Amino acid sequence: MRHQGQVKHSNGPIVALLLIMYVIVAMGDNFKGIFAPYFKQEFHVEDTQIGLVMTASLFAYAVFQYIGGNLIGRYGYKKVGLLAVSRTRPNTWFQAT
Repeated sequence: MRHQGQVKHSNGPIVALLLIMYVIVAMGDNFKGIFAPYFKQEFHVEDTQIGLVMTASLFAYAVFQYIGGNLIGRYGYKKVGLLAVSRTRPNTWFQAT
């Protein structure tokens, strides 16, 4: 039941943004295959080793999607988002120096 003056919000823009983000992530994951020949040449690795790295990446992505979903369900988007940003920024700065 809505109170007088309460506005109903649409989730459409948020859903569209999430879909766009997932498409971008999927495109990034698929670009790894394009660079496989260059990785083989540069790092002197075989197809099996590249396959193992890509498989490990897939499993890690799946596991952390599950963990992230549980954290968001328990603590909410804002807290988990702030935690992610607070952990990512120092790491990015450390790698840049």
